[in-house]
Amino acid sequence: MLFVPPELTTIAKMIERGDVPHIVPEAERLASLGSTGAKAFLAYLEMTGMVSGVPRYDRAQLFAIESAQSGNSFGHYVLGWIRLAQARRAEAFKHMFEAAKQLFLPAIVDVGRFIAMGVGVKQADVLAAERALLQAHGLGHRGALVFLMKLYRTGARGPGHRILGVIGYPYAAIRRTIFASRTPFSEKVFAYSSSVASKIAALNGSM
Repeated sequence: MLFVPPELTTIAKMIERGDVPHIVPEAERLASLGSTGAKAFLAYLEMTGMVSGVPRYDRAQLFAIESAQSGNSFGHYVLGWIRLAQARRAEAFKHMFEAAKQLFLPAIVDVGRFIAMGVGVKQADVLAAERALLQAHGLGHRGALVFLMKLYRTGARGPGHRILGVIGYPYAAIRRTIFASRTPFSEKVFAYSSSVASKIAALNGSM
């Protein structure tokens, strides 16, 4: 899933019609005009390797820092994941929490994920993670329930919640998929890929 800031309508239309070669140049053009959303978008593309085929964190952080310094929540969100990839865990949580304070829904979800994994906090806290995920769910994020069911399936909240996680996960996943098919670029379905996050974790031992 890919989040496209609402103001980047030209980019969303390019993606929809498959005009892939012009996406990055258009984002760069908008960024040069001062769009903080475009800078955050470029940072995400560089962080995930969508531009060159491999993650380029040095280049990604340049865009993300500029965006975050202007107060852009997506910029803080991306910078949070970049800092985690660099094993700068406290900074990672700081930026993710800043984005969450602005009610950027994917950030609220990932604050919960960070807390559950013990990233940037003294120790993992399942109850605090659950609260963050429930908050994101209550605010309309369709993926929050998926991550909550995953958390429950680990058994960290006890056998009763584990059963709930096993039963509830398929429903949550289908619900997210249906919503994503209708609004694929919405912050209400977007969250950084768990598979990508897991690879980062394996590299720096942070999760």
